[in-house]
Amino acid sequence: MVLIKNLFFILILLFSKSAFSKLNYSDTCQKEINIIEKQIDIPKGLLTAIGKTESGRFKNDKTVVIWPWTINTGKKSLFFDNKIQMKNFVINEIKKENYNLDVGCMQINLKWHGSKFKNILDVLDPMVNVSYATSFLYELHSNFGNWDEAIKRYHSSKSKKNIKYHQKVLAHWNSNIIKYKEVKVAKLDNLESHIKNFQPRLYDNIKKIMYFRNIFMQQSEN
Repeated sequence: MVLIKNLFFILILLFSKSAFSKLNYSDTCQKEINIIEKQIDIPKGLLTAIGKTESGRFKNDKTVVIWPWTINTGKKSLFFDNKIQMKNFVINEIKKENYNLDVGCMQINLKWHGSKFKNILDVLDPMVNVSYATSFLYELHSNFGNWDEAIKRYHSSKSKKNIKYHQKVLAHWNSNIIKYKEVKVAKLDNLESHIKNFQPRLYDNIKKIMYFRNIFMQQSEN
């Protein structure tokens, strides 16, 4: 846990606050993610995919951008025009003792993560938001041993919720990052094609096992 906290603060130091002065809001989250990905050993495109799943907003050209001033109340997603509007909303909710809000680029939940910040409103800053999300994702990866579980548990520890979430993240990740290769999210009816496309070594091993199993079954029947 100490290492995770240290990573979080190191990530913040990688950013320059002056970089925010001339950013278009639609690019804010993405630029922070790009900086992280150049500095930290994390699968390329994963943060972008999670961000689009969490706070994706359609632009006029129908492309999805990660919107920094997004709040999810548990019932609906709210897209504010700027940080001031979002901050005022959060302050009002906190006054009502409602901390169950997902906020910012990576939708950090104030109820579960707010205590990790010296000032709970710091998490509204895109730089801090993306940095903390990265450290949290690393913690999950460390605890559960792989990125698939980390993705699921970033959203929820309950399989009923996190399986569909995992599929959505994969859809964003594969369609935008893996060199525009057409991807289908894994379902029961196309699991084989999913394994073939994204885990070719596993697919080859499965094929070999099935091949020799069929031979064995034929010999047994004879």
